[in-house]
Amino acid sequence: MLWNFLVGTPLTKAVPVLYDGHPAYPQPDVLWKLAQDAGAAVFGASPSYVEQLSKAGIVPADRYDLSKLRTVVLAGSPANP
Repeated sequence: MLWNFLVGTPLTKAVPVLYDGHPAYPQPDVLWKLAQDAGAAVFGASPSYVEQLSKAGIVPADRYDLSKLRTVVLAGSPANP
């Protein structure tokens, strides 16, 4: 699903920001720092990544300015409630 979203971004004049590497390296919340620094409006990740952050007690909104973020998209494996 995220691949389809990524391919369609030029139709909406959006600029995709990609992270090449493990989503928890060098720190578990590195993707959220990237979202903050890029001023992302939409953030996509796997449910297992979000679950790992939750288990680690990481709340991205407590650490980063995500005021421009409007939507979080989860794709891949089934999401926990």
